[in-house]
Amino acid sequence: VAYRFHVTLEDGSEDTLPGDIFYYEDNRFAWKTLDEPPFRIHWYAGDIELAQEVLSVARSGLQRIQDLAATPDPETVDFYIYSSSEEMQGSLQLFNRSWIAGHADPDLGVTVITLPDRPDRRLIMEQRVPHELMHVLLYQLLGPGSYNLPTWLSEGLASAAELYPNPDYQILLNRAYDEQRLLPIASLCQNFPRDASGALLAYAEAASFTRFLQRQFGASSLQELSLIHISEPT
Repeated sequence: VAYRFHVTLEDGSEDTLPGDIFYYEDNRFAWKTLDEPPFRIHWYAGDIELAQEVLSVARSGLQRIQDLAATPDPETVDFYIYSSSEEMQGSLQLFNRSWIAGHADPDLGVTVITLPDRPDRRLIMEQRVPHELMHVLLYQLLGPGSYNLPTWLSEGLASAAELYPNPDYQILLNRAYDEQRLLPIASLCQNFPRDASGALLAYAEAASFTRFLQRQFGASSLQELSLIHISEPT
């Protein structure tokens, strides 16, 4: 966090004081760090094998992302690995969206991810690590204009980057189709629903539509579509 004070005195004169910075980090935990450029893996529970596994998935995810979106070699990306959603939620203000298990601050090159210690942790890792990495790399590719991307496209690209696609998405899509409650894609340009069931359906639709576009028109068309949207906000 960078800050400075600009003051107006009683006589009307103004002055700007020298600025300073401080590093804002969740200090509830004793973080350990594995630094393997361009990635830094931070974790507090478990041994270094966890960090090495995250690093391996990040590298594989980077290759998939560069095949999909032709992103440049990334600048430094930090991954903060939490052991539970509750602990991760404590570090973020997510406005009662307790279902969220990963979050990226693309302009900072920082992601936070929940990876619980359970038998399917590797599969979860192959979903969440590339997903959040894509958000960061989209910013590094497109700059602040990446925030102009429709939410369905941003999240669809992130879902397409996953090494292990969420198998529940197709089940959700089939059920919503049968019950005639699919969400119009146009309604997913600004925000996704905040409730868990609505959000998961939105993610499933975004992933499905983006993969359809990729199959029909190729990965280069997705990049062209992204460039259009950063100059013409939706």
